[in-house]
Formats: sequence, C-alpha cells, structure tokens
Amino acid sequence: MRKAFIILCVFLILFSFTGCQKHYTHEVYEITFKPNLIYNNGVGREWEFYYFCDGETIESGKKWVVPIDTLQTKTIDVTIIEKDDWNDVSYGTLIVDLKDGFQTSERITVFEYNTRFNFNNAEWEIKCEVKLVKKLEKTNKSANALLFFATQ
Repeated sequence: MRKAFIILCVFLILFSFTGCQKHYTHEVYEITFKPNLIYNNGVGREWEFYYFCDGETIESGKKWVVPIDTLQTKTIDVTIIEKDDWNDVSYGTLIVDLKDGFQTSERITVFEYNTRFNFNNAEWEIKCEVKLVKKLEKTNKSANALLFFATQ
C-alpha cells in the first residue's frame, strides 16, 4: 500500500509540473532607435525618422508586441526625411535578431536634390537596441485585453 501511495505521489507531482507549464504566444520588447548624424555638408537641419516592421509603425522607446515564431529575426525599414521646401528622402534596413536582445546599426546617406546644393549629402547612423521585457500567455478569452495592456 505504501509503495502504491509513493507511486501515486510521484505521478501527481510530475503531472502537476506539466500542467503548470505556460504556453507563451507573444513577447513584449522595448525597442529604441538612436539616430546619430555622422556628417552633413549642406543637406538640411530638420529631420524626421520613421521605422516600420511587418506593416506597422514602430515608435522609439515604446513597447512592441511580437508573436513568437521560430526565426525571431525581424527586418525594420527606416525612412529618413530632410524637411525643407523640397523634402529629401532616403531608406535603409535594419536586421534585428530578437533572441539575443540584439543591438545593431546601419548607416544611411541622404542626398540633396533640387537646390543649389544638389548632390551634397548627409550620413546618419541609426542604432537600434531591442530588449525583451516579458513573455505573454495568450488565452482565447483575454487575448485582446492582454495584448492591449502589454503595450501600455
């Protein structure tokens, strides 16, 4: 009888461990972009920076909810706009590996067009830092509320 009781206890303990495992479906990251002007020989003084991934805009310093997948590599498209009467625009790409809490950078050159400073350029280095904040367990009942509050 004692042996059966011990086997039952061991079984219950092992079963409880498997029942306690959480199934995470999303991760919340904090992503920070740091543009750094390397040089500027007459392109302009007012700049705007935009970051996009998977069809959505990413704001620097904000939370970013990402579904967990096997690759965990994301491509972030960067748009730099020099603001004047004739906006000059340039594009670049950052590749981010989310598994490692990655930091990466890319240099992007913006050329001046349509002014007396034609073909002058400015070079920016865009640094990107990604940190895992937490993992989320998505359930059918609370999925939308969970994802909403995770980004706040």
